[in-house]
Amino acid sequence: MSKHTPELWYTTGGMIASEDDPSGKTIAHVGTPADAAHIVACVNACEGIKPAAVKDVLAALCGLLREYDQHIPDDCECPRVRQAADAARAALAKAKGE
Repeated sequence: MSKHTPELWYTTGGMIASEDDPSGKTIAHVGTPADAAHIVACVNACEGIKPAAVKDVLAALCGLLREYDQHIPDDCECPRVRQAADAARAALAKAKGE
């Protein structure tokens, strides 16, 4: 498999290009500017993350939160732990579009 074009990407209308390519070569022509913007946002947000790992990371986070819910009492006086769990839940909900 060939290596993909490095991030950061940008969009102009329905075209996608890379800031790393000084020639300004187009990576893709996409049907609509909204689709192009969505693709670019996903690619840039995942900079440095291996795509094959995303499902595993989400599954691990869900598992961690399940364990937290089962083993950490509601009256736990661990504010940093509770804040971390709340931040993890918010990130997970955002990732799922909830």
